[in-house]
Amino acid sequence: MQKQIVHIFGDSYAEAKENRRHHLFEYCWPRKLEKVFDVKNHAVGGSGPQDVCTDLYKLTHFADRDELKQSVAIIVFPDISRYNFAFYQKRNHSVFGQLNHYHTQDHFFSKEFLNDYDQEQMKFVLDFKRYYLEHADNWAIEEAKYFSYFDNLAALFKQVLVLPVNARLTHYQYYHIDIAPVDLETVATHEQRGNIDFGTDSRLNHISIANHNIMSEQLYHWIINKKTIEDKFLKN
Repeated sequence: MQKQIVHIFGDSYAEAKENRRHHLFEYCWPRKLEKVFDVKNHAVGGSGPQDVCTDLYKLTHFADRDELKQSVAIIVFPDISRYNFAFYQKRNHSVFGQLNHYHTQDHFFSKEFLNDYDQEQMKFVLDFKRYYLEHADNWAIEEAKYFSYFDNLAALFKQVLVLPVNARLTHYQYYHIDIAPVDLETVATHEQRGNIDFGTDSRLNHISIANHNIMSEQLYHWIINKKTIEDKFLKN
């Protein structure tokens, strides 16, 4: 019997690529799903919403439509402020990745980032960040646009689930996608009672193995029985 195809999109919360820092990826929820389903993981650490949409676009435009209609999609929706511009060469060079917590200062770009881009591009990024800091409501508009895009694409799949990384900024009703009621950053911070330093976080995908087990079990039942995701995650 052919296994159910499961497409996964997102950032480091969904990535399942082994590296030197994380040698236990067999325990992460995408790998656990691989034991039961035919998982095709498109997630890449450092991705922003635009990257996820690009990956979705490539899949939906080039994959076999009949096969796609029988597959499910799990979209780990990254931080809305991870905004990438056309001149960015790497996913983790998003505005959020370089400017978060620094507001309008201009001396905090990494050497790697400064070597890749010129001063005019740096000014463009800073001006953009200042604008969004002063007009925070724009993030809610951006979120609604992305979720509407997912809702429209859902017709191409058997079913679609969105797992937000951050707390939702809007609560509009969507008709073709399921949205988890808990965001992954809340799960991650509740585990350690504090904010996450993504550069030093030693946990798999920023959550504990115990919560990977809970996540994989809930996703299994969502895929098989369309059972709603619940906030059953362990807290410290």
